[in-house]
Amino acid sequence: MKYQTWLSDYFGNRKTERLGQAFCNDFIKQPWPELYYEEDVNKAETEIYYWLCDNQYIEQLPQKVR
Repeated sequence: MKYQTWLSDYFGNRKTERLGQAFCNDFIKQPWPELYYEEDVNKAETEIYYWLCDNQYIEQLPQKVR
């Protein structure tokens, strides 16, 4: 799954969760409270982008953890 596909699904269907919360629930195995509780969508999106780049998930997202 590509990030833009996941992001479209988030904005279309998961408005009860913060962006960082949804990303952590789907893809992060260890606690990441700074992203999980981030209320600013732009800041959360930036953090997610850097995490994806740092972990070499440029083309595809990692497998979901849950």
